[in-house]
Amino acid sequence: MRKRPGIFTRTNIIFGVFCLILFSILTVLNYRQAIGYAGGYASDVRAYLPEEYGSSVFRIIPLVFQWLYEPGGTVLGIAFFMSAVTCGVIVVVRIFVGFLLRREGIEEKSRMVPVMSAASIFAMSVYLPKIHEYFYIGAWSGFPWHNPPYQLMVCFSLLSLLFFFKLYDRYPVESSRNMWPAFVAFALAVFVSVGAKPSFVFGFFPLMAILLLRRMIKKHESVPFSRRFARAVPFGVALLPSVAYLIYFYFADAAETASGGIAINFAYLYKMAGDPVLKPILGLAFPLWILCFHVKKLRTNIIYVMAWLMFAVNLAIYLLFVEAGERFLHGNFGWGLLFSVFFLFVAGISLYAEDWISVKKIGANTQKKICLGVGGLLFAAHLISGLVFFSYAVGGKGY
Repeated sequence: MRKRPGIFTRTNIIFGVFCLILFSILTVLNYRQAIGYAGGYASDVRAYLPEEYGSSVFRIIPLVFQWLYEPGGTVLGIAFFMSAVTCGVIVVVRIFVGFLLRREGIEEKSRMVPVMSAASIFAMSVYLPKIHEYFYIGAWSGFPWHNPPYQLMVCFSLLSLLFFFKLYDRYPVESSRNMWPAFVAFALAVFVSVGAKPSFVFGFFPLMAILLLRRMIKKHESVPFSRRFARAVPFGVALLPSVAYLIYFYFADAAETASGGIAINFAYLYKMAGDPVLKPILGLAFPLWILCFHVKKLRTNIIYVMAWLMFAVNLAIYLLFVEAGERFLHGNFGWGLLFSVFFLFVAGISLYAEDWISVKKIGANTQKKICLGVGGLLFAAHLISGLVFFSYAVGGKGY
């Protein structure tokens, strides 16, 4: 029996060093955003500092910032926290991609996985000056270095999906009693995601319900329907704290801001964002390319199906709904869409890595060579655009 490699492999050490270097750079960026260094570094960080945040509505980022903030002192603790969250996203992406590969019966050995996982956070819309007036505003993909709630939401939304699919793979065969620690972790991850920004769950909750209902109804030889139903109940119970918070947040926020609630205004912000065809293609070039060569996965890989369905649901939400009142142009229904695009990149990376590993083992046919070659170039284009945008952010040029 072949012994599994330990944690301290050369690949893991290099990955860890990269995360430490990125942590250091991000700490400088987050600190400068928090103090508005040299009159630049436009961001939302200062809006959540205790001296600026005037809302009484409970949200996780202002609460954490209040704990870490030293009045009249330093915001370094806040900078450390946000840097840890962002580096945490990279770590979770790597764990998630490894989980996806193992789910397909592939052991993660390739250096491609940590490299693309580390690069995922920088991937953004392929920037073309004639199409994009700005790097970030109006783009369909990209990591908003200026927005702490979204960064925390991404980290815990990925964890929520990871915990959910680990539980889903064991349902309904295994008793829920044996999985209560995983259910607690799932409930906490979803709650933190919602408490940071409620956007993720609008696409996740209905799809999760459909997946569980589909598996509950489907006949299983060894598990009767009554037991399948009983073992699905903990999934719903795990979401109750998050649902309660959503109800609280909606009414508390509406009462405080007099925003006027939610209105239907078809594609208004979508049309304002610029070219309605080329911008989405440039934002999703890599995931779309991977889809072209893995359409069959939509029949066999439930997580890949979930990724595209979540994108479709969040796109529909973005096209249909806006906030009425003073936040009409804020585009807050677009945060869920931005996350779902990021998740498409994560799913795409896992399929790309799957092809890469299979090519190393058994060789490549022409189709796989084209998929890997062009796919690698497209991902590189996303990465280069994102690194330029990141350099702008570190240099204080905003977004």
